[in-house]
Amino acid sequence: MKKFIGLLIILCLLGFVVFAQGQVEVTEKLTSLEGTIEIIQVPGDKPTVFLILEDGTKTELMISETAMIQLQLQNRERVQIEGVYLGTATQEKLFARMMVRNKERVNIQDPIQLSAEEQNQLRVYQQEMQRTQTQTEQGGQNEAPSGSGNSSGAGKGKN
Repeated sequence: MKKFIGLLIILCLLGFVVFAQGQVEVTEKLTSLEGTIEIIQVPGDKPTVFLILEDGTKTELMISETAMIQLQLQNRERVQIEGVYLGTATQEKLFARMMVRNKERVNIQDPIQLSAEEQNQLRVYQQEMQRTQTQTEQGGQNEAPSGSGNSSGAGKGKN
């Protein structure tokens, strides 16, 4: 009986660890973007790194100095970056977590964490994206029934 209770406790703890890990991954949904690196160096300031996408969109890479040294980023280098995407009306940011260069995956050391304000912006952004997706799905579902029921609806309007 003691072995059974001990096994049950261990299984519960393992289940909690797996659940907690899953919750962390849910909180940080990663987006993968591919583009060309552009580094802008302002004298006396930390360099600003951008990822220029194929369509010309300029996304700021939020990356620590430690990670910049680790990755040895170069201008006009083509890479794929995975991270937490935060898009607003005025600016797009990608908080880098992993990079693919020459088909080699590199985890980024000392990744920059989102501030409380940025986490709030991310929540709002994700809710808007979910709302848009839901509306798009509902719009697609509503088109088929309204098309088949259109003649009966027109008949009701004429009466």
